[in-house]
Amino acid sequence: MDKVERAGAGSLSATPTDSIQQWLVKHRDLSHDVDDMCKGVRLKATAQWPETTEGRVCAAARNIEVMRAVPAQGDGRTFQPGLH
Repeated sequence: MDKVERAGAGSLSATPTDSIQQWLVKHRDLSHDVDDMCKGVRLKATAQWPETTEGRVCAAARNIEVMRAVPAQGDGRTFQPGLH
C-alpha cells in the first residue's frame, strides 16, 4: 500500500507478510491507521486478496493490532501446590 511505502518501507510488491509486520512493529501508529483502512476492504475481499500486496500489508497490520490488545484480567486467585 502506498501509505506504508511512502513512510519508508520501500517497495512491498514482493515482500512477505512477516517482513512487512516486522517493519510495522516499529511504526505502530501507522500500523493502527492501516488496520483501520483495511477493515472495509477485508469484509469484501476475494479469496486471492490475502496474496496481494494490499492483502499482505493488511494482514501484517491486523496481526500487530491483535498483539496490541489488552489482555484480560484474572480474578486474582492462584493455585497452590498440594491444595485441592
